[in-house]
Amino acid sequence: MPSRHRSSNLQRALYLSPGGSGERIAQAAALAACATRSGAADNPYSWQPARISAGAPVALRGRKGAPITLAAFAGRPVLLNIWATWCAPCVIELPALDRLQRDFGRRLSVVALSVDRKGMPAVTDAFRKLSIRHLQPYLDANGSAITTLKIVGLPATVAIAASGEFLQVRRGRVDWDDPNERARLRAILGV
Repeated sequence: MPSRHRSSNLQRALYLSPGGSGERIAQAAALAACATRSGAADNPYSWQPARISAGAPVALRGRKGAPITLAAFAGRPVLLNIWATWCAPCVIELPALDRLQRDFGRRLSVVALSVDRKGMPAVTDAFRKLSIRHLQPYLDANGSAITTLKIVGLPATVAIAASGEFLQVRRGRVDWDDPNERARLRAILGV
């Protein structure tokens, strides 16, 4: 991620996070730096094979509260990102996901699924503060997707084939502006 995006995103994350103490800032920065690692198969922050059954029931709600399943995105590869407004690395990653959706257009559906218990108003407020223009807000307020998808921390990203097959899972924040990360994504999803 170019430095101009990184600093402004960190400022936004601190603005959105409750409490924002110096210790919390240091922890968020350390987590964000740690979560961008990639490479070796033993690295928990690299893409790992998904151990999720095809058709696993992931229920989400759209902006107006209407229930939606991942089947609504059938026919197009999906990058499902599980995040929350209280998670600093998640908030830092969101603008890059927005640019990823902008750049890939109709070839890829980037689904930003928030697990905020405060509901859709918290999610739409975060989108507004971060100037998110290309993503639609989705919500899983009870966090059932975390259990269904066997997510162990936030943010987490799941690559799903156009057929609905869960291909790969990745823990931690990803720099989606990095050409190498985009090349990995193209290789996984064929986009």
